[in-house]
Amino acid sequence: MRNLNYMVPASLENSERRKHKREPHSAAIKFSLNDIELHQLKKITAGGTTLDISNGGISLLTDYPIEPGHVLIFNNGKNPVPPGVGIVKWVRSEGVNIKGGVEFIGEPELSFKQAMQNLS
Repeated sequence: MRNLNYMVPASLENSERRKHKREPHSAAIKFSLNDIELHQLKKITAGGTTLDISNGGISLLTDYPIEPGHVLIFNNGKNPVPPGVGIVKWVRSEGVNIKGGVEFIGEPELSFKQAMQNLS
């Protein structure tokens, strides 16, 4: 089990710190990332559920132990976010799952409208 010392207290997860308004959104999502296990780089494919989405990022719930700094690649099918990349900014334990905040990176910035169109 990974050490989740990078967790952010719930009191710091407030909308006043956000640049973009988040909209509630729940959908299955898949992502991939590179992770080091036993000194070997491995490509991991994992999934979870989106909790909300905005122009700047998403929050999600997953059973994979994501950590701040992990780069997630959204690149398949009917994901609720368009193909792109995001960086995990914070994580918090939610029972046996991990809740995380992911900031979209790259150019152009992903938009909520694009994300919703991707589901069509």
